Amino acid sequence: MKALNTIIVGLLACGAVFAAVRDTTTTYAKAASAKKVVAKIPGMKLSVGSLVSVEPNARTMIIKQVRTEDTITATDSTRIKIQGKKASLADLVPGSKVIAFYMLTNGEKVALKVSDRIQKGAPGAVQPAPLVK
Repeated sequence: MKALNTIIVGLLACGAVFAAVRDTTTTYAKAASAKKVVAKIPGMKLSVGSLVSVEPNARTMIIKQVRTEDTITATDSTRIKIQGKKASLADLVPGSKVIAFYMLTNGEKVALKVSDRIQKGAPGAVQPAPLVK
C-alpha cells in the first residue's frame, strides 16, 4: 500500500510535466529534449532503447540501452502509446524503439509513461546528418 501511495504522489507531481514531454517521445532528435525535462524532475528517470521483451502477465518489459538493460514494471496507471494512440502493454512489440519514463519505487523501476518512437526513414522522422569525412 505504501508503494502505491508513493506511485500516486509521483504521478500527481509529474502530471503537469507529461503535457510538456508528450511530444518529446516521437523522434530521435527529441530524446535529448526529454532527457533535459527528466533532469528537472526529482526522481524521474528515462530509458531509451530497443524493447527486448514484454511480459504482459508479469507486467514487465526489458529495454536494452547502449550499455545496460532496464527491467521496468508497468502499473494500472502507466500510460502506453503507440504511434500516438493509447495502447496496452500487450501491444508493445519486441524490437521496437521505445522511451520509458519511470520512477524508482522501493528499488523497482515503475513506468509512468511508455511510448514508441518513429523509426528511421518513416514519414516525419528526423534524419541524422550525414557523417563528414
